[in-house]
Amino acid sequence: MKTCTLDCQGRARFFAFWNACNAVLCLLPAVILFCNQKILSVLSLYLSSGSGDYSDVFPYTVLYGSLLTLSGLSARINTDFLYFRMYDSYYLGMQGVMMDFMQKMPMEFLFR
Repeated sequence: MKTCTLDCQGRARFFAFWNACNAVLCLLPAVILFCNQKILSVLSLYLSSGSGDYSDVFPYTVLYGSLLTLSGLSARINTDFLYFRMYDSYYLGMQGVMMDFMQKMPMEFLFR
């Protein structure tokens, strides 16, 4: 019985970890929009007044690019990870249920 308890606790921790990761990753679009706004404001200030330098916009551009890459990777990982978890958890369990069901069927029914 302890094995089940440990397994359930491990699954709960794993589920909590992925929920926390997803909560953090859900904030990425807001941070990306902030970086986009900052880049556009620095560029528009440069175009309107002519004052400014490339070093003013460079950190925001690098942050913007890295956040876009992270957002794309997280979308890809979350989709593949969800499919993997659903496949492992439910497909194998349903296969066992189907085998149990087939064993209870009379052979005459299967030969019809």
